[in-house]
Amino acid sequence: MSANLIIAHWAPLFIGSIISYTMYGIVLAQYGFYLFSFPDDKMSLKALLLHRFRLCSFWTPCQHMAHCITNGKFS
Repeated sequence: MSANLIIAHWAPLFIGSIISYTMYGIVLAQYGFYLFSFPDDKMSLKALLLHRFRLCSFWTPCQHMAHCITNGKFS
């Protein structure tokens, strides 16, 4: 396999990963900012936001894995 073919094969996944993990970092920063800025909010609201944060944390790697499996990147 030539070097150009390898780059063309993996470059979109690499670029998508960089964008996705950058956005995940933004979500992490927003969640931390919320927790420190509004310590007197109801526990139910904090639990809801923690649940949403966990969903985001779980979805990001699963989305990349599903993309790799459906496009045959692991074969």
